[in-house]
Amino acid sequence: MEGHHVKDISCLNRDPARVVVVDYKKEAFRLQPYDGVALQPSDGNSDDRVLLGLSAFLKTIVEDVRTVLKHCLSRRG
Repeated sequence: MEGHHVKDISCLNRDPARVVVVDYKKEAFRLQPYDGVALQPSDGNSDDRVLLGLSAFLKTIVEDVRTVLKHCLSRRG
């Protein structure tokens, strides 16, 4: 879309409340903005722990991932 690769979770045979799109570009989940998490791109450094932090966050989400992600996004402004 408009020169960006976009991931559309509506194409999945899954409950969207249980899906999180992880990418380093927000444009990747622009169709479902409350289903995505944008991370800093990995630089290949073995000290990179971003995914470990994300896994801890994902373990806290139990019901609808969009509720948690929407709350996090609204706090960022």
